[in-house]
Amino acid sequence: MLSLEELGKFLAHNEDVAFWNRSQPPMPRARLYHKPKQKLAAQAVIWGMGSDEVKELMAVQGYSMVLAPLDANTSNGPSEVDGIATIDDEAFLTKVANKIRRSSHHRFVIDLAKGNLIRLSKRHFTLMKAVMAAFASRAG
Repeated sequence: MLSLEELGKFLAHNEDVAFWNRSQPPMPRARLYHKPKQKLAAQAVIWGMGSDEVKELMAVQGYSMVLAPLDANTSNGPSEVDGIATIDDEAFLTKVANKIRRSSHHRFVIDLAKGNLIRLSKRHFTLMKAVMAAFASRAG
């Protein structure tokens, strides 16, 4: 849990990565509670996912993804992490589980976006280590 929250805290306090996150402006030196840090960590996981996976998860709640210029300040819907966080257990079981590839990974992302780390099992932490390592290798 601490690694995920430290990732979220890093993203919140680092102005160099703030332009990636349209849902959360940088918060230098701000005290963050658990759920906001977990939501930011979920955003980092989503950045590492394939666009087809994000598109499928957003479609579960009736959203579609539209590409826009980087300098566009308009939004027609929630951020990816906010949209994915609205997927409840019933929607997961009927629209995601066994219908979208890698649904166990998606359960992890949904719970993390909601700030529900308590629901995550030990096997998800192994997956998260791999995702964080891949994210770190992309960053630099």
